[in-house]
Amino acid sequence: MTLSPTITLRAEVADAVSEAVAAPPTPAARAAAIAYLIGEMYEAVQWRVGAEGSGDELASLGQVVAAVQAHVDRMGESH
Repeated sequence: MTLSPTITLRAEVADAVSEAVAAPPTPAARAAAIAYLIGEMYEAVQWRVGAEGSGDELASLGQVVAAVQAHVDRMGESH
């Protein structure tokens, strides 16, 4: 995956996110951690764009949320 060079996170933030995803002992728990983080990001964008925001942006990001939920479902079923 290629990351945007215009977006940076403080090292401690990136480390905390990585730890939150890597620490859970099972695939289902890791998937739940990822889903939580993506949900928080969706809500942040929803707040940022507000009523005048782009429906296209939220619709597109909603596809990411749906894909993450499918991942959660797969990890819960298979592990």
